[in-house]
Amino acid sequence: MNAGSARLLVVEDEEALATALAEGLSAEGFTVEIALDGASGLALAREREFDLILLDLLLPRVNGFKFCALLRRAGNWTPVLVLTAKQGELDEAEALDTGADDFLSKPFSFIVLVARVRSLLRRRRLERPPTLVAGDLVLDTAEHRCRRGATEIELTRREFALLEFLMRRAGTVVRKREILDEVWDWAFDDESNIVEVYVGYLRRKVDLPFGRAAIRTVRGSATGSSSPVAEVGRATVRVRITATALGVVGTGLVAAAVLVLVLLQVSMRDNVDAQARLRLVEIADLVRSDRLPATLAGEDDGTVAQVVINDVVVTQSPTIRGDRPIVAFIPAGTEMTIRTVRNPPIGDGETHRVAVQRVDSPRGPAVVYTAATLEPVQDSTTTLALLMAGFVPVTMLLVGITAWRLVGRTLGPVEAIRAQVAEISASALDHRVPVPGTGDEIDRLARTMNEMLDRLEASARRQRTFVADASHELRSPMAVIRTRLEVGLARPDAADWPALAHGWLTEQGRLERLVDDLLLLARLDETVPVPAPSIVDLDELVLRAALDLHTRGDVRVDVTEVGGGRVRGDAGQLRRVVMNLLDNAGRYGASVVRCALSESGGVVELTVTDDGPGVPAADWERIFERFVRLNEARDRRTGGAGLGLAIVRDIVTRHGGTVELTDRDDDCDGGGARFAVRLPAAGD
Repeated sequence: MNAGSARLLVVEDEEALATALAEGLSAEGFTVEIALDGASGLALAREREFDLILLDLLLPRVNGFKFCALLRRAGNWTPVLVLTAKQGELDEAEALDTGADDFLSKPFSFIVLVARVRSLLRRRRLERPPTLVAGDLVLDTAEHRCRRGATEIELTRREFALLEFLMRRAGTVVRKREILDEVWDWAFDDESNIVEVYVGYLRRKVDLPFGRAAIRTVRGSATGSSSPVAEVGRATVRVRITATALGVVGTGLVAAAVLVLVLLQVSMRDNVDAQARLRLVEIADLVRSDRLPATLAGEDDGTVAQVVINDVVVTQSPTIRGDRPIVAFIPAGTEMTIRTVRNPPIGDGETHRVAVQRVDSPRGPAVVYTAATLEPVQDSTTTLALLMAGFVPVTMLLVGITAWRLVGRTLGPVEAIRAQVAEISASALDHRVPVPGTGDEIDRLARTMNEMLDRLEASARRQRTFVADASHELRSPMAVIRTRLEVGLARPDAADWPALAHGWLTEQGRLERLVDDLLLLARLDETVPVPAPSIVDLDELVLRAALDLHTRGDVRVDVTEVGGGRVRGDAGQLRRVVMNLLDNAGRYGASVVRCALSESGGVVELTVTDDGPGVPAADWERIFERFVRLNEARDRRTGGAGLGLAIVRDIVTRHGGTVELTDRDDDCDGGGARFAVRLPAAGD
């Protein structure tokens, strides 16, 4: 399709930008219409035929995501190129998943924009059905969803593209070469196993869980299927610890005192019961043998007795008052019964334990009563309770004083550490806290604090160096721009203004790359986990970056050894790793850059090799430091700031991997450098 016959729709709410795009694209031979909000753009897209839509995401009325979704649901498959200032990986993924065909972040090069437009227009537009069906396998290309039967299947973009390709050719055998050309859009050698790897991914998701095959391989071909607070805090800790100690000890002492009192009372009452039982047994024997005395003498243990025959008191101890039974209850059987009786007619009426038993006698039915006083029990428990009431408070006071002093002595070194830390400032990070040398937790705290101060001092030193280097790097292109402009303004008639403008754009591009690198390093320096880790097809990132490098035409890119490799992490950061390595290889390589990707033993290894001048072995580690240039003039000429490889190491380290500069393989001629990145594989 030529430019003159291509109709473009620009949906952009910034009128100045929309107008500039329209003017520029019109100058390139395209017919352009403008819509300043999502709803208007959607209406135009539905009413008129366009060959390409340039779409912003943050649109009024209907945002770009919804625009794409509604367009695709209506069966309109006009290619959509998203132009937006949003650069997040999730935003790009959402735009593509809702139906966009390409994504370009602002600010962008107009030349690149035009190239993207022409590339999209060259692609064959298919009037594709939104849903593909092969048996019970359903692929919704508009919603980017896949299901088999009633089960939803989650696929990556590459897996989805591969399955869509196969389903559009359901029932036919497609060659590996066709899949490589259509799904990966890259001139692979047929020796690559990338297709086999992804077909395996699909089988594990689409076939194995369901027990039936939808994809078959025929001789290598895939078949489509149907922090002043410090002092207060210290006192509070001291009070809390002392109060806790008092609470724990006090609770224990009170519980122990109560338990002792209860056990003593139970034990002594059991002794009293035993006395009453023993006396009752003796009196019962006298009743049965009819040898009762007129008066039952009292015992030394304080027990008294009474015998009632035919409801008449026949004998009793002298301390019993009156001639009536000492208690009113009579057991129903012949078993002995013991009860506590308060104010009985015995002596002064103190509480007794009374034992009662029916006994047969020659004179008739008899009831024998024996009673033992509980006064010794009550006296003993009262005395012990008074002792405990004095002992517990005194003990708690001693515990409180001991805990207060002990905690105070323990927190003394902590206060010394606090006072020293309070004196440490950003300009005095060389100070250290005192170490008690006791080998205990406080000693370890002080040592750990000093280790932390060591790290902070080193970090501050690195930061100062970083700021100085960054300031130098930022000033350099600004100085170039200012100097050239001043020279041109001094001699405006002799100045080559197009050349000056070109130089200005070059230096501005250098500034943009440097600022991007500095911002990325600042984010990487934050001690936060990898944002939103997901499964990343590293091979796809390698191939995309290789294609970009190959398109420049500076070197030849060999990707024949790129196989499948999946890792878990942030796709945007991992893309930066691949791009930096390939850019570095392309910058220094003489003629060819070789990429290899493989997975073995749970590790995915990526190697990037160039045939340039190489790196001296003494600099193999230093080359990963920030702002390090082994060839100062060469890096400045190519726009490098010595940050690319530092970014690579920081990102790889955050992802649990390693990167190193190693010897080249024996089969590679000349010098050159070989960078190896190893990352944990994501697994199935």
